[in-house]
Amino acid sequence: PCSHLALAVGPFAALPDPRSDNVTHFAPPELLDQLKTVAQNYNVAFGIYEDYLQSNFPYPSLQQVFVDPESAVCSVNAGASCNVISAHLLPDPEVLEGGIECRVRAARALA
Repeated sequence: PCSHLALAVGPFAALPDPRSDNVTHFAPPELLDQLKTVAQNYNVAFGIYEDYLQSNFPYPSLQQVFVDPESAVCSVNAGASCNVISAHLLPDPEVLEGGIECRVRAARALA
């Protein structure tokens, strides 16, 4: 049986990670500004895990998909190479400390 599958379907805006060729972030188009806030620091967690484990990420790519809270089964659903995260965790770009919870949960999903 397949136990680590994740699937998200909908109209998403895609944002390739600015520092990592194998990571792409997705969110509903109206949340693109908040998505950019998360994407700009995601590579830090990604790099720390690879350095700590002394190994490359085991999949050729990783998709981080933010979905409408009404569509989310839980706040974070970690799958093999695709993490589905509730968009209620996306920070307001105007609030400096707003992204901490989102970053922590996204980093845990990566682990």
